[in-house]
Formats: sequence, C-alpha cells, structure tokens
Amino acid sequence: MPRTYPSEEYGTLVLSGTTVRAGEAYCAVRKTGARTEMGAGQQDIIEDRAQASVSVFEQRVMLVVKIVILVAVVDAVFLLLVQGLVRGGFEDDWNQPLLVALSVLIAAVPVALPLVLQVTMAIGAYKMAVAHQAIVTRMSALQDIAGMSVLCSDKTGTLTTAKMTISFDLIW
Repeated sequence: MPRTYPSEEYGTLVLSGTTVRAGEAYCAVRKTGARTEMGAGQQDIIEDRAQASVSVFEQRVMLVVKIVILVAVVDAVFLLLVQGLVRGGFEDDWNQPLLVALSVLIAAVPVALPLVLQVTMAIGAYKMAVAHQAIVTRMSALQDIAGMSVLCSDKTGTLTTAKMTISFDLIW
C-alpha cells in the first residue's frame, strides 16, 4: 500500500521494508528486532503458536487415560486387599501382594500412548502431503479436521481464521 511521507496520518517515520521510489533521505534507525512493527507482528504469531492450546482430541485422550489410570488404581487396591484376605492378613509377608498390585498398576498405565498418537498423526500428515499436497502446520489442526464430516473453505482453499466456528447452520 503506497504511503506518502511525511503525512499527518503516518507521521515522519519510515518503516522497515519501505520502498523509496524517488528522492533521497537520511534516516536514523530507532527500533530493531521485536520492537519494530514487523517484529511485533512476528512476536505475536510466535506467542500464539507457543500457547499450549489443547485440542478436543487431546482432551478426550486425556480423559481416557485418566479413566484407565483410575481403573488401574482401583484394581491394584482390590488385588492388594484380596491377596491379603486370601493369605489371612499382611502379618507375614507384604512383598508378594504389594509386588502384584504394583505390577498391575504399572502395566495398566499407558505411558507410551501420547508418543504413539503423535507418530500416528505424523504418518497421517505425511500421507496427506503425498496424496493430496496438503501441508499440515499444526498437529492440533489435523486432530480437529479428523473429527469433521463437512469442511467449508474460501475460494482459494485455505482456512484463514484458525478458529472452529459456524456462523449459521443450514440443512439442505
């Protein structure tokens, strides 16, 4: 967008990236890096990407993991009590019932589940890139789009707002 300097609207500041079409000027650099207009915009983008936003898919996976852990703890306590009752109490030996309960607890907790899900999503993103020339910039976007049955986009085929919203619902 061409601007005329100096002007009342823009002042006398010439921003980075400005192309001078005619004339000459001496300029002093006042701001660099993240303190410039462009740098502040880039910093906002970096901060937006750095925010730990949890997708619906991740929320559901964490709910399943919490339920599995809760069931595992209940099972471990149940096994500990049953083995204690079968043996007539814990007076003689705590080791065997405790080892069985801990083994069940450790075996039931899905430690590698987040890693397996990330690898699966990465393989899916690769297949989308090869088959459909689709570039996935965020895994949470892939997770959100996997749960859709209908996707609406603009004429260029891009999604521009990064927010999952519907302005109105129309049944055809």
